[in-house]
Amino acid sequence: MWGIGSTAPGVLSALAGRSANDNNAPGTMWPGPAGSWAWRLMLALEDALERIRQRRALAGLSEPDLKDLGWTRGDVLAELSKPFWR
Repeated sequence: MWGIGSTAPGVLSALAGRSANDNNAPGTMWPGPAGSWAWRLMLALEDALERIRQRRALAGLSEPDLKDLGWTRGDVLAELSKPFWR
């Protein structure tokens, strides 16, 4: 449904109550499951997969849709040329 190896958007972040870049979230136990390197890696992977999904959706927008958003096709191409981790 969401692609091979992916989860529903936001599932891991919702379970953790934080994002991959939020290392000092209130209530985070260190060390522990939410603070472990494996958990942070999973959250970072989820963020990367979400960026890929959003960029694919952006690539599929029509010119009128892009104009409504204030984007040009050049803006889209610049966004699509970024690596998945950025």
